[in-house]
Amino acid sequence: MEQLEPIMDPPPKMARRSKQQLLSDYEIHIKFLSSGCLINVGCKSIGFSSSEEAIAELNRYFENPSKVDDEWQIKFNQ
Repeated sequence: MEQLEPIMDPPPKMARRSKQQLLSDYEIHIKFLSSGCLINVGCKSIGFSSSEEAIAELNRYFENPSKVDDEWQIKFNQ
């Protein structure tokens, strides 16, 4: 007897969240050190060798939080 594949509906499209909604997901804390900077985003900590590098990365996050968060999640899970 021939087996039939179940027919499944595609998953519903998720509503796109605004930049403000994405940025409000996590608290951000900045700690400037004698050399570099430590940024906590939610429960994750990211160290930077210079304050300029940290500020540039934060600006990138503020411009496109969804994309940068995805990139950070990949790095954190390696």
